[in-house]
Amino acid sequence: MTLASSFAAALVAISVLLVLLTIATAGRKALRAARDRRAARVDAAVRPALLGYLAEDEPDPAALEITSRAAGRSLEELSTGLLTKLRGEDRRALERLLAAHGVLECARERTRRPGAVGRARAAELLGAAAHEAALPELTMLLDDRDPDVRSAAARALGKLGDPAAVPALLAALEGRRTVPAGVVTMGLLHIGPAAAASLVDGLDSRYSPAARAIAAELLGRLGGFQAADELIGALRADPDPGVRAAAARALGRMGVPRAVAPLEAALIEEQVPAVRYSTTWALGELGGTRGFAGLGAALRSGDHALARRAADALVACGPSGRALLERTAEAGGPGAPEARETLGAVGAAR
Repeated sequence: MTLASSFAAALVAISVLLVLLTIATAGRKALRAARDRRAARVDAAVRPALLGYLAEDEPDPAALEITSRAAGRSLEELSTGLLTKLRGEDRRALERLLAAHGVLECARERTRRPGAVGRARAAELLGAAAHEAALPELTMLLDDRDPDVRSAAARALGKLGDPAAVPALLAALEGRRTVPAGVVTMGLLHIGPAAAASLVDGLDSRYSPAARAIAAELLGRLGGFQAADELIGALRADPDPGVRAAAARALGRMGVPRAVAPLEAALIEEQVPAVRYSTTWALGELGGTRGFAGLGAALRSGDHALARRAADALVACGPSGRALLERTAEAGGPGAPEARETLGAVGAAR
């Protein structure tokens, strides 16, 4: 075979391959378009039926016919969006409908099937429906090989509102397959004050520093007053500075009077600037004259960054705090420049 004939044969083969690729691409587009048209037709039938069902005074789940897999998928997708918007009896009616047609049980089964997109969508539906029976499946998905599925499961667990999910969410912050801290935090916030008792256990050393810090932070935000002693213990002795700083902020948000002495001690003994800054802020949040000894010492410490934060905290303490700043500014010496700077900023704001 000559070089010219070999070249011609290769050119023909490439041309044939290009034609086949073009046909395959067109075929895939045609199939996708056909699927989209079928889905649109199904949605056009299911949507009005679903809205009509919800508009009835006493909706009967059996009256809504779901006779095909496509209709079931359409019902699931429509319901996932609606559940985040409905409240009261309308939401309960939709939950009864999903239960009656086996949609929620199918979603639980899909959490174990191949296909990350399907598992993630199943988790979203179960969370949106607050289907408490799905707690085991959603907990299992926190260790899914796909990161998007793990995040979907964490969000869904929060929407269940069950404090039993707290340990698993905290544990998902470490290990081979983790969930982002922001996703875990939002999930725990969704559970709300009911999570406080379990978050106290999250301060235990068996959890990672990231988990302990989030537990401390959320105890302050959720009003976990029963954890004041544990937070004081974390402020004093936790080996991780991030946890100590979070414990200080939590105690400040709670406004626990007995936290004053430990916070003031931390200002003196603590070596990590971030922890000292959080401690200063916390003393300001306690308000009044509580913590003035510690804040005054921080103001006169000679550390400009710490003194500025102490001055801001004294402003937060109200008239008595501003009076202390004025005396410090007039007396001169350490803390006077920061006191004058803060007082000037307060005056300009007014």
